[in-house]
Amino acid sequence: MFIPFDEETLTVRSGIRDLIERVLLPESLVPGPFDADPSAKARAHRAFQESVMGAALEVPLSLTDESGGYRFEVSGRADMIEDLSGGGRRVTEVKTTGEVPPADGSGIPAAFGMQLYFYARALAGGPPSGSGISMRLVVLPCSKDDPPPAEYGLDASAPGLEEQWRAMLGTAAGLLSIWRDRRSRQLARLASGGVFPYRDRRPGQERLESLSWEAVANSGRVLVEAPTGTGKTAAILAGALEAAIPPSCRVFFLTSKNTQRRICLETIRGMRDAGLDLAVTVMDSRERMCAAGNARCRASECGFAESFGSRVRDSGILESLMEKGLVEPSDLKAEAAAAGVCPFELQLARARHCDLVVGDYNYAFDPSVRLRRFFDDPPEEARSVLLVDEAANLPSRAREYYSPGISSALVDAAFPLPKRLGSFRRLLGGLRGSLERLGSDPALAEGGEIEIDPATDLCLRPEAWAGKFAKLEVPPSDELIDVFYAVSAMAKVSALAGSGFHLLCRKDGGGTSVQWYCTDASRFTGERFASSRASVCFSATLMPLEHHRDLLGLGEESVIESLPWPFPENSLSVWVDGYVDTRYRARARSMPMLVKRITLLAATMPGTWVLFFPSYGYMDAAARALGQVSDALLVQRPGMDQQSRDSFMEELEKGGRLVLTVSGGIFSEGVDLRAPDLRGAAVVGPSLPSVDLRSDLLRADFSASGRDGFTCASVIPGMSRVVQAAGRLVRKPGDRAVLLLLDGRFLSPPYSDLLPAHWLRDGRPGRASWSMREIREFWG
Repeated sequence: MFIPFDEETLTVRSGIRDLIERVLLPESLVPGPFDADPSAKARAHRAFQESVMGAALEVPLSLTDESGGYRFEVSGRADMIEDLSGGGRRVTEVKTTGEVPPADGSGIPAAFGMQLYFYARALAGGPPSGSGISMRLVVLPCSKDDPPPAEYGLDASAPGLEEQWRAMLGTAAGLLSIWRDRRSRQLARLASGGVFPYRDRRPGQERLESLSWEAVANSGRVLVEAPTGTGKTAAILAGALEAAIPPSCRVFFLTSKNTQRRICLETIRGMRDAGLDLAVTVMDSRERMCAAGNARCRASECGFAESFGSRVRDSGILESLMEKGLVEPSDLKAEAAAAGVCPFELQLARARHCDLVVGDYNYAFDPSVRLRRFFDDPPEEARSVLLVDEAANLPSRAREYYSPGISSALVDAAFPLPKRLGSFRRLLGGLRGSLERLGSDPALAEGGEIEIDPATDLCLRPEAWAGKFAKLEVPPSDELIDVFYAVSAMAKVSALAGSGFHLLCRKDGGGTSVQWYCTDASRFTGERFASSRASVCFSATLMPLEHHRDLLGLGEESVIESLPWPFPENSLSVWVDGYVDTRYRARARSMPMLVKRITLLAATMPGTWVLFFPSYGYMDAAARALGQVSDALLVQRPGMDQQSRDSFMEELEKGGRLVLTVSGGIFSEGVDLRAPDLRGAAVVGPSLPSVDLRSDLLRADFSASGRDGFTCASVIPGMSRVVQAAGRLVRKPGDRAVLLLLDGRFLSPPYSDLLPAHWLRDGRPGRASWSMREIREFWG
């Protein structure tokens, strides 16, 4: 539901501001001047209230009304109520804002007027016409030093206000009816046999569905590992929805890659075809959703940002989209453009009405991007269910969210300053000077990075920046906004920093950059999980489970479980080839042996073989060597766009190729390698991360917490990529494939300890012979 609602009594209970925000929607999406410090605004607000002698302050008011068969119980607090000397009463609403409406009141936002009208209506016990109640709006502008308040008298008896009030309640009633009709169909579907979208379940799916249902029903936390091909998405989504629909919880399906989002949408379509009517929002970025085609939002220059609320209401587009259930981003974008409204803001407005929101991790976990209407509102967050796909990827992504930086290139781009922005010259100069001083450190070589004292004065001055932006009367440049955001992000993390944070300085390309580096974001992700109703984190690569539970911040009370291999034992033949040394210092020397072993592997059964390398450099060197013995190479390139990826997959699907790709890359996760003659894969080495300052810091912080730093920082992430790559091979019943692990390190701890149980023979990894006879016998 989009607003607190009692289904038994058909009663809406809401604060007036919340009701206005959710029903009327903002009229203009053009941001005003940057807000001043919230505490300063609160002090100004209180000071004005106390300056009016005899006024009653913060007066609680409420009223009850009906519309469309629904009862509305609305409450709020009037800033001021005064008894006037000539008789009658005046209700005043005080707003602190950076933009003052024209003197004639023509630019007063509809939300301000409707809030005041509610207070007058509540005081009068009905429409306030003839009641002697007057209304006043006071605006305390924050754009100039010591500005005088702006006052606007509004006519409480104006007939248009009562019409707007009734229209607002009518719109809310109509949206509630759409929600109730869908809900009755959902409950009927649940009563008739659940929402699992397929006729048969694979081994393990029933358990996954049960774990997910129990987590949501009991407000629990679950971390579950299940091999690729188990059908995790369908089972976990079905279990969560079955438990979330009856209490009207909202489910967030969070992914790290578009491939996983596509799998989720395929599952949702299957549920729809099986009779489940879900309202689903599929989140896409502001840039991709822009109807004007801008790479950067320019609301002040965009026609889709004006009259947003009234255009949405007048066109009925929100009601139309809610009737359709599942609306994908491209369809929503087209309909929004036709209605003349911003597609991105429309998808946000629609999300309030949806049962399921599908999007990237950042919409829940990134402090700069998260959906504040859900995750900064405690009641909304408390009924949110988080399903985290490929959860092994979240800790590293979360560390990035809390690792902001600022560079001399960013600061230099803000120059030359136009005259209207000259007041920022000193602030920019301070930043530039501090970066230049840090860059002159003799310990900092070109292309190098060092750790510096976290107490280093970077001349950020966030309060000064915020103050100047609050007083701007002209639009700032994009480059200046970028610097302001960087300063703000750096300052926020500086306030959080402690253990698990390091301040780094880097010199590259003639410039200097400073960045906070977060090695442990578990307390931040843990706060999000703890505040939500329930969480289910799942992946095929979560060993050891306790380690990943701690990285995610799920807490020791969480349920952790690993499901067995769902396919016959003879579907995947795994062997370790100890004849190749893939350690960095041995790669050039061992390249001829690598080529020989790969060539022999491919000869055991002609067809398509996929090779996974730990880096582009190693892969390119191998490609050059293999190119002398094979003309069937298909090699991944860095930075491939969607068209290049599609072409790559088309070539692979022709068959007969030796495919070279990178572990942990775009072709190693969430992708079906649909070559008709796919025989297997070789993983070249345990895919350890590169050795640099950051990996050293990560390892040291793990060690400081009492864990094995090398295993936690290097071996576990590397072996996760190995297991992830192997997941491309057997994805459905009937698939058969070979997996060859090229490096003797796979035969001993800590690497062998992290191999999945179904890869082992009598508890140990199998060792390939020189002739690869075992692999020939598998195919025979």
